[in-house]
Amino acid sequence: MLLAERSIVCKGRGIQLDYIADGAKLDFLKPGEVYSLFGNALDNAIEGTAKVADPERRLIHLSVARQKGFAAIRIENCYDGELQFENGLPVTTKADGRYHGFGVKSIQNTATKYGGTATITTHDGWFELRVLIPMRQKTVSYTHLRAHET
Repeated sequence: MLLAERSIVCKGRGIQLDYIADGAKLDFLKPGEVYSLFGNALDNAIEGTAKVADPERRLIHLSVARQKGFAAIRIENCYDGELQFENGLPVTTKADGRYHGFGVKSIQNTATKYGGTATITTHDGWFELRVLIPMRQKTVSYTHLRAHET
């Protein structure tokens, strides 16, 4: 649902949003955590990409996949201008920074809660957010299964 909502926003702003996402890889996260993580990441990507002067560069790529025992989330978007970083996090570009800049911290907190990481890199006009979270193995209780056998 979140991706459908953000796709509509992107279309209205002339942004191409491409995604390949296997949501089953994130089934260990609470629904609110998934919504917060992707909502914050996509809102930031949309905001940065909407400022790109060249309509051909208004691109956002999102992927969710399994990568060597990790849920790997990757969101890339084009941007124009210079970004400032402080303690590894981008500094908000909004005029009143007191009430902004919490989205990336929220993403990092979610990743850390599950023993993962969230990293941001920039290169050649691309902003990249990578979140790696160890996937939890589901265990089956055989005692529970036997209790329900008939």
